[in-house]
Amino acid sequence: VIVMGGPAAITDAVLTELETEVGIPASSVFRLFGNDRTGTAAATAQFETATTANLPGYSCTPSCPVGLGYETSAVALARGDDSADALSGGPIAGLANEPILLSASPTGLGTYTPVYLSDASYLFNTATINVFGGPDAIVPANLTAAAAP
Repeated sequence: VIVMGGPAAITDAVLTELETEVGIPASSVFRLFGNDRTGTAAATAQFETATTANLPGYSCTPSCPVGLGYETSAVALARGDDSADALSGGPIAGLANEPILLSASPTGLGTYTPVYLSDASYLFNTATINVFGGPDAIVPANLTAAAAP
């Protein structure tokens, strides 16, 4: 089971219920999260593009699940403070095996999206950023910043 979000989004009590009510052992639960939505999206993108287990920055017992081997030459970008574009774009990005990153707002990428885009250990040769939402959802200056973090 992969849990998307930290304890503030999905409490540890829910994870306990998975074990006690559903029978899924804690050792089979992996939580992906960051300090905010952009951080959770970046952590998810790291997992999606990974091709090996035990991702940097994660502590799993006995090991993290192997990543999904998603595309590393393209990413999707959606507004993170209003989830409509990310939700509707999710199936499209999934079919293309592209991770979805989030902006903090229409005018700001936040802390973790530019970090992910500039970290060559997670993303290689990014040639394409596919955007979900129009110029009011992510302003053109934000796209310029994403293209050259």
